[in-house]
Amino acid sequence: MSLPRCNSKVLHLHESLAEALLNLTNRAVETGRQAGHIVYELDAIVEASFGGPEADKVLRMIEEAGRLEHETDIAQQRFVRLALRLEDHIKPLDMFMWLKVSQEIGNLANNAERVADKLRLLISK
Repeated sequence: MSLPRCNSKVLHLHESLAEALLNLTNRAVETGRQAGHIVYELDAIVEASFGGPEADKVLRMIEEAGRLEHETDIAQQRFVRLALRLEDHIKPLDMFMWLKVSQEIGNLANNAERVADKLRLLISK
């Protein structure tokens, strides 16, 4: 499977990696989406003076963001392990770039979790 050019280089994704990459990407997107839902709820918890049922709801959402980020970590580990098992069938530069791509996708989920954790601190003060 060929993907769009990256700095004038066509990256080739080994067919066996496609499902693992899609799973990783979906987990990261879900984590980001959850962080977005949490941010959206900020108005409600401000109106509730950072307490009550609204704050409890947001805290549960923050816990869910943490769980989703953990799932993203697991999906990233699976992708990397699979890629390394296929090392003999993947060009070295493609391998390097796909490992870098998986790292950046994981960073998106990490950043989303950090946003949620910072909001947890805001609520708990």
